[in-house]
Amino acid sequence: MLKFNTTETTVKTIINTSAKEDKTFSITKELQALNGEHGVFILLYPTRNTGNYYTDDSTNTHIINHLADLNFQSYTIINLFATVTRSHLSTRNLDLDKDNISFIKNQIFEQIRDDNLR
Repeated sequence: MLKFNTTETTVKTIINTSAKEDKTFSITKELQALNGEHGVFILLYPTRNTGNYYTDDSTNTHIINHLADLNFQSYTIINLFATVTRSHLSTRNLDLDKDNISFIKNQIFEQIRDDNLR
């Protein structure tokens, strides 16, 4: 009889969007089978919201493919511009969003400060 191993793993996805889901502030993915740190990537604008969270674009796929190389178990993508888009936009067409700037400030800078105080 053929002997084989079975490995089971889960990719946990957490997505933070506006109530109307027209803005995505961050996407976090965690691969529970990996050990490692948590990485943060800052991108321009999102293509994902809760309507299509289960699909991955080339950026997410590339990051997931290299998590072990980077010694990451999980990562968060934070967007400089939160408006969800289906095509590549020039940053000239995107407005700064006070809610998004506040989210970035709270998620990155205050968390770094808190981590440094520990």
